[in-house]
Amino acid sequence: MEQGKPKLGGLLDPHMGTVDRDIRCMSCSGKMADCPGHFGNIKLVKPMYHVSFINAIIKVLQCVCFHCSKLKADDNNNAFRRAKKFKNPKNRFREVHTICKKEMICPVHTESAETNEVSRNGCGGVQPNYKKDGLQIVADFKTKGANDQPSKPLTPEKVLQIFKLISDEDIEAMGFSTLYARPEWMLITQVPVPPPPVRP
Repeated sequence: MEQGKPKLGGLLDPHMGTVDRDIRCMSCSGKMADCPGHFGNIKLVKPMYHVSFINAIIKVLQCVCFHCSKLKADDNNNAFRRAKKFKNPKNRFREVHTICKKEMICPVHTESAETNEVSRNGCGGVQPNYKKDGLQIVADFKTKGANDQPSKPLTPEKVLQIFKLISDEDIEAMGFSTLYARPEWMLITQVPVPPPPVRP
């Protein structure tokens, strides 16, 4: 409060509504009885994992390349073509995940014998195994015949970077929505602030 008035940008910012008869809402100009309040938000300095979505985040990571964010399957794969026909998004994601999690190297060139069409190019990068360790995700790059790289915790920043690079086409192929349910939205980047009229 500044001189008895709510501070702009503070927890009682008058843009979020008012609980004072003498102050009008700065968003809709409504009085206390007319304005139900408006939500604010706090942007986090760093993203965080949402505890309810950690398993789903791991499944999405298993579907896309760690290095280039491309889906690890394409239309030259008959099982993938069948999976894309599932109308139920949950069933489609389950089938696509089953196909992609087995791929431990990002496909570079795949050519269809029937049409002689070459699919999108991947990067050929080696993929890690993912596992949950408490509230962290660990990426394990150890593969047979390769130089052992230590397991390392996967930061939410890195996961957010991977998810943001997934193309809209691949998002739809996995069963997500580009408008209503993008994979990067499973990480917390902002915290909602309820308006004063609905606070306890």
